[in-house]
Amino acid sequence: MITRSARSTTVVADAAGLAAASAAVAALAVAALPTAAQAAPTGTAQVDPATGTDTTSIDLTASAACQAPSTNILVKVTGKGFPADGKNVVGNSPISTNGQAPSGGIVVPLTMTMRDYANEAGFSTLEGR
Repeated sequence: MITRSARSTTVVADAAGLAAASAAVAALAVAALPTAAQAAPTGTAQVDPATGTDTTSIDLTASAACQAPSTNILVKVTGKGFPADGKNVVGNSPISTNGQAPSGGIVVPLTMTMRDYANEAGFSTLEGR
């Protein structure tokens, strides 16, 4: 599910859907940065590839373009082992730095793997479906 807010968009990927042996499709949500009001859901996001391992590279693709006046994106991962408020996996950056999907949405490549993010968060076992 994607929600958008006034100036920025935060994608939150739930790591519970990513198992250490096979990364499954994760539930995604987008919320406002703390300085902006939260908006209602306006779309979906897809994890690509839908399956893999904890060392597989991941791209997130939004189903539609971010609505004006949104200018930036921030991606966090949440789930067992990650901080309660999420771990930033893509820092606050201009939407324009990301590629565009045929749907008009943006494609956000994660620069590290779920294994790397788990290691940074201080745990070694990813759990999920």
